[in-house]
Amino acid sequence: MAILVLINLNNLFSQNPDFFIGPNINLFHDYHKQEGHYLSSYFSGEGFTAGLGLDIVKKDRIKLRITLQFDHYQGKLDITNGGLSYYDKISGKANKSIISLSLYTFNFRILKKMYVNFGMVFSGLIDESFIGTHTKWSMNNPNTTDTLPGNKYSPKFNIGCQGRLAYDFELTNSIIISPQYMYYYGISNEFTKNLLDAKSMRHYFCIGFKKKFN
Repeated sequence: MAILVLINLNNLFSQNPDFFIGPNINLFHDYHKQEGHYLSSYFSGEGFTAGLGLDIVKKDRIKLRITLQFDHYQGKLDITNGGLSYYDKISGKANKSIISLSLYTFNFRILKKMYVNFGMVFSGLIDESFIGTHTKWSMNNPNTTDTLPGNKYSPKFNIGCQGRLAYDFELTNSIIISPQYMYYYGISNEFTKNLLDAKSMRHYFCIGFKKKFN
């Protein structure tokens, strides 16, 4: 469906389709204060992304940028909570694969070469794995450590916002190479069970290849 939308828009306006690929760095995080018996630690992980983009141009101005991209990202976490009568700790490493549709509605073109874009990202989960342990103790009960299930810890859909900075280098009259940096900031939670409201923020370092038709 998203690909059909790209094709239809491609026929209505002048456009500059592109393909981009590169690594990403993900870090899960939360906003809980490190107080009392609660403590959370997050560690970044590396992944990769690849996608297709389309700049919808009207009268030499970018009205909308749409991208469809695949992401694989990962990260480690340690979350501890408890009190005088109980202790609970989850440690693990999460790997996720998603497909995302990005709609950049705020677009700026500087000196005809540099592009600044801001928009929303809507993601669907393709695959996940979670390798970790759950340690717990409570008064009058022994300390136990269980291996966590390998999946079913992530929601099916996520939403976030994303910014993009790119610069075009023309190789020929129709072929453009475009180094670009993107930053994703998750709005919805990345996990559904026992991991509170951890969210994701990701850095992307990509190279884009653009075919210029107009």
